Amino acid sequence: MTWFKIGVIIPSSNTTVERELNRAIREPEVTIHSSRIMLREVTLKGLEEMERETERAAMELSTINPDIIAYACTTGSLFKGRTTILRLRGELNA
Repeated sequence: MTWFKIGVIIPSSNTTVERELNRAIREPEVTIHSSRIMLREVTLKGLEEMERETERAAMELSTINPDIIAYACTTGSLFKGRTTILRLRGELNA
């Protein structure tokens, strides 16, 4: 059996993403797999510390051979701007 595997990187304090994704995606051939990155405080410093765990989380998810990996942190995606996101995307795709 083959199915579509979605890997999701989630801040440790987030309590909604998994529930929302499981409610939104009701296809039996799609599964959600998550890895958490530590977010101790929602400050610039806390977001920078969290960002350093992103590669580890992606590596963990890569062991399930996901079809896609989503980064489920809006603030973490925006706080350093587009250039940083493009760099991070390149590093995770390598």
